[in-house]
Amino acid sequence: MTGFADNPTLPGPGSEGWYERVAHAHALAESVGLTLHSCTRWPDEWRLRRNWDDLVTGSLNEVEAYLRHEMLWDPTRIDHEAWGEAGVDPSSLTSDIAGRTRVAGFKRCGGKEFSRGYAINVWSQLYTVDDFRKVRSGTDFDAVTIADRVGYRYRPRFDHGGDQWDLLFAAEDGSCSIEVIRLSRRVRTAPVDRLLQVAQVLVPHLPIR
Repeated sequence: MTGFADNPTLPGPGSEGWYERVAHAHALAESVGLTLHSCTRWPDEWRLRRNWDDLVTGSLNEVEAYLRHEMLWDPTRIDHEAWGEAGVDPSSLTSDIAGRTRVAGFKRCGGKEFSRGYAINVWSQLYTVDDFRKVRSGTDFDAVTIADRVGYRYRPRFDHGGDQWDLLFAAEDGSCSIEVIRLSRRVRTAPVDRLLQVAQVLVPHLPIR
């Protein structure tokens, strides 16, 4: 999703471009089944609602941030058949992040293999590939092509045991990534190889940029 929320110099109430910005926010809200209402007491206080339930009450900046999260592609849209083909037990799938149902800017779905040798997760985030490169400076990002899409394979620097590998892809709204974490040293397939096996199945289900 792009628009006024991506502009560092946002028009404020009464300024040029303000009404266009408000109209853009209304359109985004409607696209995800929500409605945006102005509060009469303050020029920049808004209510974002689902039916009559308030989801956000605050400035247009806060509303836009909420909508950016709502517009993110959701990995739970990957069907159970695909997860099973990737070796993941569909009954183990969860979508919380560290026990929280919502973490702004991130969505996740993942579970464990039938053998319980690996945990496999798919992430969707507002951070771009360039953002990851900046935050993880010093990390080697190796370009690989999976299902005709170029992704960037890397091992997080905090993973001193070599148990985790990630594969990052650019998306229309930020990026998507596939993550494998080795849970048992008895597994025969190395994490970097397991990542590529899983990616062959799951990448076709990721959103196209």
